[in-house]
Amino acid sequence: MSDGPFRSRAPKMGFVAPFDGVRGFGVIIVVLEHGADGKLAGVASIVDLFFIISGFLITTLLLEEYRGTGRLNLREFYLRRAVRLFPVLYASLALVFVAGMLVGDAAFQAQVRNDVASAGLYVYHVVHPVQYSMLTGGRPPARPLIQLWSLSVEEQFYLLWPALLVVLLRRRRLLLPALAALALASFALAQWWVRADNELAFYQVLPRFWELAAGGIVAVLPPRPMPRWLAPVSLCAVVAACVVPIEPFP
Repeated sequence: MSDGPFRSRAPKMGFVAPFDGVRGFGVIIVVLEHGADGKLAGVASIVDLFFIISGFLITTLLLEEYRGTGRLNLREFYLRRAVRLFPVLYASLALVFVAGMLVGDAAFQAQVRNDVASAGLYVYHVVHPVQYSMLTGGRPPARPLIQLWSLSVEEQFYLLWPALLVVLLRRRRLLLPALAALALASFALAQWWVRADNELAFYQVLPRFWELAAGGIVAVLPPRPMPRWLAPVSLCAVVAACVVPIEPFP
C-alpha cells in the first residue's frame, strides 16, 4: 500500500523476498491451526515470528532515516503509520459493525460494539483479553475481530520504540546494551507471567516486548555474512515449533 504524501520522504528497504516467504508460510500455519480447532501448536510460534520480523523491519527503517537525515521525525513516522493502516482498519471495523448489528441477539451486538471500539483504539488485547487458549486446544468464541489483538500489541510497541531510539541514538554506546537489557527484562517477565497466568500473558505487550525488541536488536547489529546452513536449520526449527507443543509458552 502506498504511503501517500509521505512516500517520497519515507526510507526504503526494497523488496525482501524471504520476509514475504516466511509471512506466507506463517499465514498458512495459522489458517491450518484454526481449521484444526487448536490442535496444531504452530499458531503460537508464528505469532512470535511475526513480532520479531516486525521489530526488525521497523527498526531498520528508523535507522535508515537516522543515517540519512541525522534525526528521527516521530510526527512523520506516526502519520505514515496512520495513512498506511487507518483506511483498511476502519473500513473493516465499519463492515463488521454493520454486519454485527444485522445479526445475532442483543448480547452479541453489545459485544460487537465493544470489540469495534477497543480495536479502533488499539486496546483490544487489554479491554477484551481472550477467554480461551490457542495453546490448549480451546475453541474460540464467535468474535470476528479476535485477531486484532496482535495489531494492538504491535501498535503499542510502536508508540514506545521510536521514542526510545530517539533518546538512545544520541548515546550510541548505550544503544545495544540498553535494548538488550530491556529485552532480557521483558523475557524474564514473560517467563514468570506465563506460569502465573498463561492466558493473560499471551496477549499483553510487556511479556511480548522482548520478541519485537529481538528483531530490533538484530537490525542494530552490524551486518555480517551468515553460514549457508543457518537458513535450512532455522526453517526446520520453525516447522518443529509448529507441531511440537511447548508449555508454557513462550
